[in-house]
Amino acid sequence: MLPIESIFPALSSSLSHYQQIILQAPTGAGKSTALPLFLLNLRSHIQGKIILLEPRRLAAKNIAHYLAEQLNEKVGDTVGYRMRGETVVSQHTRLEIVTEGVLTRMLQSDPELTGVAMVIFDEFHERNLQADLGLALCLDVQAGLREDLHILVMSATLDNQPLTELMPDAKVLSCEGRMYPVELHYRSPKNQYIEQDLALLIKQIVANESGNILVFLAGKKEIVNLAKLLQQQEWQDVNICPLYGAMPLNEQRLAIAEPPAGKRKIVLATNIAETSLTIAGISVVVDSMRERRLKLDHKTGIGTLTTRLISQAAATQRMGRAGRIQAGSCYRLINKEIYASLEQHSLPDIMVADLSALVLELAGWGVQQADALSWLTLPPERNWQQAVNLLNQLGALTPSGQLTAHGQAILGFSGSPREAHMLLAAKELEQKFNLVGFTALAAKLAVLLNQQQREFDLSRAVEARLNKVEQQQYLQTLKKLALAPPATLPVALTGLALVLAYPDRIARKRAGNSDHWLLSSGLGVKLYSEQSLFNQEWLVIPQLGGVGKQQELLAFTAAPLELSTLKQYQPHLFHTHHDVSWDASINKVKGTEQTRVGAIVLSSQPLKKINPELRTQALLQGILALPELPLTEAALAYIGLVEYARSLMPELALPELSQDSLRQSIDVWLAPYISDLTSLEQVKKLDMLNLIKQRLTWPQQQALADYFPRSYTTPAGSTVKVQYEGNKPPVIAVKMQHMFGLSETPKIANGRAAITILLLSPAGRPLQTTQDLVGFWQGSYKDVQKEMKGRYPKHFWPDDPSAAQATTKTKKFMNSEQ
Repeated sequence: MLPIESIFPALSSSLSHYQQIILQAPTGAGKSTALPLFLLNLRSHIQGKIILLEPRRLAAKNIAHYLAEQLNEKVGDTVGYRMRGETVVSQHTRLEIVTEGVLTRMLQSDPELTGVAMVIFDEFHERNLQADLGLALCLDVQAGLREDLHILVMSATLDNQPLTELMPDAKVLSCEGRMYPVELHYRSPKNQYIEQDLALLIKQIVANESGNILVFLAGKKEIVNLAKLLQQQEWQDVNICPLYGAMPLNEQRLAIAEPPAGKRKIVLATNIAETSLTIAGISVVVDSMRERRLKLDHKTGIGTLTTRLISQAAATQRMGRAGRIQAGSCYRLINKEIYASLEQHSLPDIMVADLSALVLELAGWGVQQADALSWLTLPPERNWQQAVNLLNQLGALTPSGQLTAHGQAILGFSGSPREAHMLLAAKELEQKFNLVGFTALAAKLAVLLNQQQREFDLSRAVEARLNKVEQQQYLQTLKKLALAPPATLPVALTGLALVLAYPDRIARKRAGNSDHWLLSSGLGVKLYSEQSLFNQEWLVIPQLGGVGKQQELLAFTAAPLELSTLKQYQPHLFHTHHDVSWDASINKVKGTEQTRVGAIVLSSQPLKKINPELRTQALLQGILALPELPLTEAALAYIGLVEYARSLMPELALPELSQDSLRQSIDVWLAPYISDLTSLEQVKKLDMLNLIKQRLTWPQQQALADYFPRSYTTPAGSTVKVQYEGNKPPVIAVKMQHMFGLSETPKIANGRAAITILLLSPAGRPLQTTQDLVGFWQGSYKDVQKEMKGRYPKHFWPDDPSAAQATTKTKKFMNSEQ
């Protein structure tokens, strides 16, 4: 008896009272197999078709075959499946297992889901993008059109709290799993390629342990490499069984089934085997701790395929595969310290994926804003906007976010909006220029771009035979385009076809004998361990991966492109661009007229007449790149005065004139005066003091002049300069005799700050610095007087300087005037 069967009575009862059910059951409990068969027999509760959404094609197809066998039927009778390019159903089918975008296609064509009684979301904890979208749409349908529609969400490990908050009226059911103890082992990788570490480890396990082995790897490449290493062992009683989505069904089922008597098997699988499939007889798991995942790079706007460490939750799921039938063991290719630092759960796809297909689907649903639907996780605004930008570039959306006629046509195709746009644009070009077979070429490329590639060079890949499933997808696409397959394909136009979908991924080889290319989007790219296209100057690179050693993207597939072909059939991609920039080597603005394809410059010549606005902005960029703004001494002194005045008299509301604030406001105080200038030398000749003063209103300038004078008239009638330096008190330098008769220290800012007085000798040498003139007269002046009388006997040195007459003359001239 499978664990899931224990909740069948509760499930049957719940279907009579609840339209929404959340079911938690661990992997291997039977929720993907035994439960659908149970539901098929509940005709009193489910009077209509059941749709079971599976996140993976491999699982959907194998589950359909397994269930049909349990009913002693063929697939397509009671149980059938639908996936992109492959449909096996009949008028008798009551359970349809669907994947990819099939559920959304069904909803778009029939929002009421006529004849459907229940929609089941399997393995919802994987948070597949289509599952999130499908649930949001089904909840919308249930709320507005079909109150009788049953929604069943099934998960192995999902934290139910967010889901119960999304579906507060749902009945929550759970069942216990059946799990034997699993002994954990950690191994640190030692070789450059982890397949070598895994091969050595598996060799030891085969020698020392019994049972079947399940090995988790990141992708097909690693599976193929490891299979080659293991086949060198020439084991007589061990079958090596790869397992990934692009394999023929009979080989997939061979990997899933029990091995023949007297044999054991080693299954080499991707993360498909974490939860979606039950692989018979596994007692040992070997986990590379890696997965390959498509992630949107916000800086580039490109979805890149990256290999990364899995989360702890995924590692737990993988480990559980070893404890289904008996006590088992699990070997993790990671040390404990790094494992402890892994993220607890992987982010759901909706947080990291390209959302262009989702946004297009919602536009077809009549939704222009994500928050119009109920989501378990709201799509991030940045991802959403990048998707909208792409769809606008493809001509799929109106400015208000509604579908255009072209967008509606794109929505009619499953798959990515880029590829659907390629098919429609290819058909238009074929008709316009009589390019026989060009649309069929694009259709074949659309199939290849969604499969594990056999060739790096797509112009060679389109000449190869497709497998049965791929051929079916190809023919269905042609049928949708109302075309018959041509006898031959115009292979030389492969690059042109790809440009229709990826105009931002046209690439030109960089100057020099380099293996680096520049994309029309402005990004750098390097060919990934592939030299077949090394000598090509122009490429189209539709599939990009993780960042290489020099911070460049890696090209995983490409095709050659002729520039003349691009000019002939896509002339709108060529544009004239006026590049006006700052040349730091000569401190001057320079302008060039460039012919470009995106960011790729084809030709360049000096620009005879530069647009004043562009010239101004380039000059400002050059000025802002300087460590200090090119201000005169007078301007800097005035800035210092304003900063000092701001601290003493805030009521004047003077503007901040720091370097940072002047940089931020440079468009206001400097830009209007440099529209005719081109060099830094010309800027330096401007009246910077006057430009800075204009940052103040006229009343502020007058108040500053009144409260913070630039000169001081001494009691002797002489005028000296008041020096302001930042936030320090102002300073005057004056001969001591000029200050006689003064009984208090001069002040500024309406008496708020005393002036620092540097008292000088008759020869102009410093004698004393003070902000307390009275205190000086009464104190240390006596010592200064004694010394000065001896050094300057002809000058006046009174005993009471505060009451004496200030003078600019010697004693002789003072006496002659009496």
